[in-house]
Amino acid sequence: MLFFFVLLFINFSCAKLYYVSQGFKSPYFETEQSLHAFMVKDSIDSNLAYIAKDSLSFLKVSTVHDKFGKILTFNKAGYLLQFAEKKTCTGPVENYLNGICNKRPIAIDSTIPMQKVLNLLKPLSVSNNTQINKSTDLTIIIFWAVNYAKHNEDLHKWYAVIQKQKKDCSINVLFVNCDYPANYFGYTERTKARTSYEANLPSK
Repeated sequence: MLFFFVLLFINFSCAKLYYVSQGFKSPYFETEQSLHAFMVKDSIDSNLAYIAKDSLSFLKVSTVHDKFGKILTFNKAGYLLQFAEKKTCTGPVENYLNGICNKRPIAIDSTIPMQKVLNLLKPLSVSNNTQINKSTDLTIIIFWAVNYAKHNEDLHKWYAVIQKQKKDCSINVLFVNCDYPANYFGYTERTKARTSYEANLPSK
């Protein structure tokens, strides 16, 4: 489900970004510190958390999230594994993840290679120098946001399910945040936003 729509207008030295929020009335601009605190509170290793590396990457990450859903699974070759027809609900996430090492995909999608997604990201923690191991059997990317509410209550459950699958294959897991980045809008602290707003982003 798409929780926000993004329109980008390039105008010489700056780009104007328009958001229309869906699914929540008062979204927040999140800081890297507030995201880190959320991960710690939810007992998930913050070294597994990633964010878009800049404003334009954030737009592209949002587009990937919209097109492919909240979980992406890539094989060792870096291709996206499709386990259900596009735009078809795969059911509870736990069911999707359970036994994923032995599931046979109905299709392998080469239109969005894993490296293309990884190039948009940077670690949430500045002290995280861990290199992503691209030789694992599977790499699972989970999109999340503090503003998604109920969605986040299940993050630690999903992570636990993934950990149990590692007895059958090697797995990388990345939690990619999709919250509105506070610094893109001139804020240094977590700040409540309006449901629709306009902001100027630096062009790249």
